[in-house]
Amino acid sequence: MDYLKITNEIARERCESLLKDVQYCVGDENSGNKGWPTPFPALLYCFATIDLFASFYMGRMRNNTNNMKSYLTNLMGYDEQLTDNLVGIFRHKLVHTAQPKTFYKNADGQIYTWAYVHCNREKHLTIQKHTDPEEAHTLWLSIIDFAEDIVNSIRDPHKGYLHKLGKDAQLQLNVSKVLTELYGV
Repeated sequence: MDYLKITNEIARERCESLLKDVQYCVGDENSGNKGWPTPFPALLYCFATIDLFASFYMGRMRNNTNNMKSYLTNLMGYDEQLTDNLVGIFRHKLVHTAQPKTFYKNADGQIYTWAYVHCNREKHLTIQKHTDPEEAHTLWLSIIDFAEDIVNSIRDPHKGYLHKLGKDAQLQLNVSKVLTELYGV
């Protein structure tokens, strides 16, 4: 079985679909959504894609929170605090209740909320700190830029998942385990 070929095809299809669907959900009137954005389905698809490729990367479908944190730090290059906040705010509640947490208290006791913009690289993943201890810090997320970050983490020719997969026997073993579990191949 050519696991590299199968993984490349899954990656091609998922990356194209992710960018197209996120653009449709949060794009402008020209994207087909008539200017009525639907950010939660876009975010859900982003996190589902990270979840899938994190499973490939780690070689297991279980322990998805740790898989996702490893993927976000090692392949997307996000720092630990940002990774904890993204997973804490979005992963569990979004996946299980279709709505992210409104507030998240991190391990340091800091309270965060979130806000999104459809496409704004400058604001993407910035934290608006508040001096009032009663007010939560705001994590800004640009949904289109987040989708692009995910695609780059997979496709980047120098440091992306597919590049590493082609060179690393352990990653190849990991993906073969997950493909067998998911698809029976």
